[in-house]
Amino acid sequence: MCKKKVRIRGEEYIDSRSSNNLLVIMEDIFKGIVDDERAGLVISNLLLLNDFLDSVNIEINEKGWSLTGFDRIYLTCSFVFIKASQVLYIDVRLERSMFTDYHILKPVLFVLKVDMIHKVLKKVGKVEKIAFKYPGDKLELIIFNPSGFITHHSFPEMILQSPDQYKDPDFKYECEILLPCILFKNIIGELKSFGDNRLWLKVDENSLCFEANDSIVKSSMTLHKNIIH
Repeated sequence: MCKKKVRIRGEEYIDSRSSNNLLVIMEDIFKGIVDDERAGLVISNLLLLNDFLDSVNIEINEKGWSLTGFDRIYLTCSFVFIKASQVLYIDVRLERSMFTDYHILKPVLFVLKVDMIHKVLKKVGKVEKIAFKYPGDKLELIIFNPSGFITHHSFPEMILQSPDQYKDPDFKYECEILLPCILFKNIIGELKSFGDNRLWLKVDENSLCFEANDSIVKSSMTLHKNIIH
């Protein structure tokens, strides 16, 4: 098996292209690798956050990543934007099984501006691997392009929080629905082309219906219970 060493900003990587595996040699609080089609899936999920959030809480632990936050909703008063109450809670999970390599010394929790991530990833095409690492004061993203070049991005933290001080909201739902995230992304992507920013959801025992309109055209998509859980 042919191995070669790649050096990025003074740090050494061993790249085993034939085994599609990457061993990162460094002492960071967290380091992880996502490759193949899963890398594209991770990018899609991170880009989707920009449609809803200003900032995202990222918690990394032994089970994987949890990306959470409330949506941005603004009121306009005398040409001044005032932040209003937030009504939508976003919780995106990246399970540990999504990563080819996953090493963590201790749980971490930090907050990032979503537009920072979006600016980096919106122009990214097909990737071979993505390496994440967290040395303690920033999140670093290393993108391996199939053409052979490597890009390195560093995201400074907004706020550092203690994991034991952060808790998810204690919500109680009348119903819970599980569906593939790519399917949800495709539905939102198609319906968001309408002028009305409101999306109506209707749920019964057999189906889930998404509905949007622009005061002229009304569109809806229905998922039956054999697709959702």
